[in-house]
Amino acid sequence: MRALRYLRRAHQELARQPSPPGRVGFGPGARWMHQQLGRLRPPGALPPFDARLPYERYGWLKYGLCGLSAALVAAPLLAAGRWGGLPLAGLAFYLVEIHLLFVFPLLLDQHPRPLRQSARLLHRRIGVGPALLTVLLIAAHMLLGLLRPRRPLLHWYAGCLAVLYWYEDVRQTCPGAECGTGPPNALQRSAPAVVKNYGWSVTIPDKHCQEFRAAGKNS
Repeated sequence: MRALRYLRRAHQELARQPSPPGRVGFGPGARWMHQQLGRLRPPGALPPFDARLPYERYGWLKYGLCGLSAALVAAPLLAAGRWGGLPLAGLAFYLVEIHLLFVFPLLLDQHPRPLRQSARLLHRRIGVGPALLTVLLIAAHMLLGLLRPRRPLLHWYAGCLAVLYWYEDVRQTCPGAECGTGPPNALQRSAPAVVKNYGWSVTIPDKHCQEFRAAGKNS
């Protein structure tokens, strides 16, 4: 199962790393996710971390929308005294969240429309049903981990890392023209190309790479 495979891999990776930061927040979390993405990609394939991006705003927007959807479902159930229907509010929460699942990785890739692109990846490359099942399992793992007396955030970080593995797998199967993220090893605008051969390397600025590509098309 996809969720279990990603979570197992995440725990194995975290066991090899120093303890994750104890500080919780969208900004520090985004920086940590950037470090993890950097471990998954070749050098130069990930844009540098941009501290000016509004990670906190996107985080509150994401979970604000999720919470609002849950509240809209829970309010009439509570008013009618139908307590047994409250799990539907949780389902509404995660139905919204799966549409915003990849917002932070897309921000780290400096995508201009991370909200729209996250929803597009869901519908074009995953599907609502498979995504919901995977997210529910990852979320249960993260929330139950908070009950641990020692290192309660370990499962939380493992869940975040599992989402990054998922994002990278989606990128590998997603043509850049269709999904807008580009293939995993494609040149990023903010990163130079590195040509390696026989132990030496040459860094080529991106504008020259574009000139080379244009010359190739015209030849």
